[in-house]
Amino acid sequence: MLVLVLQESKLLGMTVGEALVYPLVLRGLSKQTIEQRVSHWIEQLHIPSECLGRTEVQLSAGQRQLVAIARALVIQPKILLLDEPTSALDAGTASHLMQVLTQLSQTHQTTILMVNHQLELAQMFCTRLLHLHQGHLLANQRVSEINWVELRESLIQAEAQDDFGF
Repeated sequence: MLVLVLQESKLLGMTVGEALVYPLVLRGLSKQTIEQRVSHWIEQLHIPSECLGRTEVQLSAGQRQLVAIARALVIQPKILLLDEPTSALDAGTASHLMQVLTQLSQTHQTTILMVNHQLELAQMFCTRLLHLHQGHLLANQRVSEINWVELRESLIQAEAQDDFGF
């Protein structure tokens, strides 16, 4: 199963708890299995249990982002597509999330494709980097093979070209 988590995911009028349970109820899972999965992921992602009764407007942007990721993870996808999963998170929470995702990838063989503008996260946690610019694939390399200084310079140059035409 493939799951997409958008940067601005919505709870569609549900509480956090309802949003986490809903996809599992649709799959006909037992109450015990549902409770185990939801408990596991709110614990793993450090989502406070008091958030379960809250609605979207009662959450911070970072909490909404973590809830959207938890909602995807309870389903146990084989492929997880993430649109800037750390954009609303502080550095410590972002690092923790990336560690959880790395562990998930390694232990459950989940493929994770992530859109990200933070090279440091890609360098620390990813195995492969695809660099897209204006719809063109500029690089497709294993992270261990990338010359990071050269990549940063090319990104700065491309940005200047886009913004100023030189």
